[in-house]
Amino acid sequence: MSEHVAISPNEAADRLAIRELVEAYAHCADRRDAKNQMALFAEDSHFEQSLKAIFRKTLTQPNWLVT
Repeated sequence: MSEHVAISPNEAADRLAIRELVEAYAHCADRRDAKNQMALFAEDSHFEQSLKAIFRKTLTQPNWLVT
C-alpha cells in the first residue's frame, strides 16, 4: 500500500489544476470539440496529430471542425 505524504496547499492546488486540465482535454477529445480543446494550449503552441503513425501534420484547425 502506498504511503500518504503531506503536501502544501500550493502543491495541492497545482495538482488539482493539472488534473482539471487533463480532464478538460479528454472531455473535448471525447466530443471532438477541437475549438475548445485548442483553447487549452498557449497561443504559440503547435498541435500535432498522428493517424496510425502514418503521417504527421501541424494543425491550425482540424478538417473535421465545423465552424
